[in-house]
Amino acid sequence: MNDNERIMVKIEGGNTGVSIRTFSRSFHAPHNFYLRWKDLEKLKKEKYVIAKDILTFAELRYFENMDEGQGHKIRIDIVFWWISSISDDKYEVHREKVCIPYEAFESMEDQPGLEKKVLSDSMRRTLRFEFKSRMNLKEVISRPKLKHKFVKLLETGMCWKNYERIVLYDDFVPYSFLFNGYTPYGLGLCGGIILHGQENMQTAYYKIHT
Repeated sequence: MNDNERIMVKIEGGNTGVSIRTFSRSFHAPHNFYLRWKDLEKLKKEKYVIAKDILTFAELRYFENMDEGQGHKIRIDIVFWWISSISDDKYEVHREKVCIPYEAFESMEDQPGLEKKVLSDSMRRTLRFEFKSRMNLKEVISRPKLKHKFVKLLETGMCWKNYERIVLYDDFVPYSFLFNGYTPYGLGLCGGIILHGQENMQTAYYKIHT
């Protein structure tokens, strides 16, 4: 994906939430993401929410601009982790960030079926995570706190410059993975993402080994 490529965000209102899907020249979201109204209300209060819909999940952050000359007064940054099943034992995960004005969601709660299309104000290179695993990914996703730790590591520890995709495999250590990173020129960094300190899952942490 070109860093200057704009992302179209399609939003459709529903009785209990909104359906969101993204489109760009290089990537179309594999399905809609359903965001509940109660998650948006929680976002207003706490400024940060992790929401999920089936396997796919998203991190939402709420920002208020004090200077109205700096664009939209309120915006929402959303990092989607689009997960799609390719086969019985293979998944692909696309990480994608969009930035949209909060006003895009206004009036939708009162008008189910209302549809809006907005262009993301923020562009971010999409990095594809491909999971050639079945057991460990499902185990991580099923545990909210563990999922949060894992997502944080992928977002802050593995968004390496010039990498196009990272392929992950089940490791023999529970909740852990092996990985191969690929640049446009071929194989790059390889190693493991290991969950340490599993005797206490509250304080357990992920670490990258190369």
